[in-house]
Amino acid sequence: MIGKRHAAATLCVLLMWSLHPSFSAGAPANSEEAGGRKKPWTAFKISKETTILTEPLREDGYVNYVAVLNEMTSEGVTPENNAAIPFWKAVGPRPIKWDNREEFFNLLGIERLPEDGKYFVDFWWHLHNTVDVEDDESGDVSDDVIDAHLDDFHNEAARRPWKGKEFPKIAEWIQANKKPLDILVAASRRTRFFSPICPENGPSPSVPILIIPELRDTARALSARAMLRLGEGNVDEAWTDLLACHRIARLSGQGAILVDVMVEAAIEGMALRCHETLLQDGSLTAARIAQMRTDLKNLPPTRSLVERIKTAERYIFISMVAEINRSGVSLMDRMSFKALLKGKSTYDKAADWVLAAAIDWEAVLRLGHAWYDRTEEALEKPTRAERHAALRRIEQDLKKMEPPANATQLLSITFLGNSREAASERFAERFVEVFMPAIIQSDRREDRGKMHFRITELAFALAEYRADNGSYPAKLADLRPKYVDNIPDDIFRDKPLTYEQKGNGYLLYSIGPNGVDENGRGEQDRGEEDKWDDISVEVK
Repeated sequence: MIGKRHAAATLCVLLMWSLHPSFSAGAPANSEEAGGRKKPWTAFKISKETTILTEPLREDGYVNYVAVLNEMTSEGVTPENNAAIPFWKAVGPRPIKWDNREEFFNLLGIERLPEDGKYFVDFWWHLHNTVDVEDDESGDVSDDVIDAHLDDFHNEAARRPWKGKEFPKIAEWIQANKKPLDILVAASRRTRFFSPICPENGPSPSVPILIIPELRDTARALSARAMLRLGEGNVDEAWTDLLACHRIARLSGQGAILVDVMVEAAIEGMALRCHETLLQDGSLTAARIAQMRTDLKNLPPTRSLVERIKTAERYIFISMVAEINRSGVSLMDRMSFKALLKGKSTYDKAADWVLAAAIDWEAVLRLGHAWYDRTEEALEKPTRAERHAALRRIEQDLKKMEPPANATQLLSITFLGNSREAASERFAERFVEVFMPAIIQSDRREDRGKMHFRITELAFALAEYRADNGSYPAKLADLRPKYVDNIPDDIFRDKPLTYEQKGNGYLLYSIGPNGVDENGRGEQDRGEEDKWDDISVEVK
């Protein structure tokens, strides 16, 4: 016996057959005959107004944004200047999905890497293969033992000078990774980073996100090795590793998508925190500090946030609209769209296709593009204050949106409310709620990273002043004109940075994105309840 839900779904399908072109007899406008060959049917027209790009097309008729992004990020890349090639030779093929490996390495321009090799091993994996097994029934390594070593790594060894006898497991891990780490240092001296995107299914750019842990873990290893070398008195070798972290951050930031901003900021932040430790060393000569300053000044630039929004992020939005239509609306649940189905499938597959037909996909694209246009306009404001105010208004408007509607509710809006436009608008809002907050957060992270870097550059100028004069200046203005041309302001309040002499050292800080002066206390000082976000360098 056919259940009530299935019967209702069948009735809806029949209804949609009569109402919408995707279920009706005859080809819709975007699947008309061309040169005697029928074009594939697509849920929306391929045009500059909807898809921005009109080629290249996939066999299913949608724009091949994967090919576009790969072509865009590989322009000017050669096997000689591409840092991604030695990066993958150091890391190995494990992070790449098995089915994608052949295509991935073909796009990278090298032979497929062997499965076994002396590749980089992350600290967690190293511990599980080297720590003595506790005598318990499971025969597993005690979680407490692993956690203790990981705490040492995250809280100590990558943040202060240390010696091998203090953290023998970390020193052992660094030595085991010597070859891949040295490959990464050499790779960081290249000028480009192209790691291709491989699609999994459909037109959606399936970015190999698993590269992020590998980038992060290798940067942590280089930071930890730099602090070990600093603890052993090898300042030049420590600087080599820290500079490699900076370069890896900047190279990875050449990627086209939004997540590359976050990866770049996270990796560069590791190196910047280590610089504060390096600057405590009063034995650095003025000449050596001057060379370090030149090295920082010569780091490669990265792609701007607004450029990513205009291209890759908008392309991803369009392709996800296409993928949801092709795969059924329930794909939105797997994309973690906010509470759309509350983690459960509350309707059958037939309803997916009914809803897909009920939505005006061109309207969804138009509404989404309007939000992207507004965001681009905000990001291109001439001052940071104007940009922040415009993004804040977007953020406030996002909070005013109605609670997410699940598929059943959207169908009710369409049929019972007789408003296909209203249902399409609610559907478009789901995309906006996912994509827009990430853009706003990336803008803040980008500002934070820029301010942190400028403060660090200024701290090196202070160190050079001290090496020449025996003490730090009474005020930042004393650095001009010999050590700096201009003193940067705090971009988060358009006022001078806070600089205080403290004994034989100083505290230099910005109030950070939250706009609150927290006396130099930042993320590194937080307890469980704290929200401090000042950006500081303190030399004691």
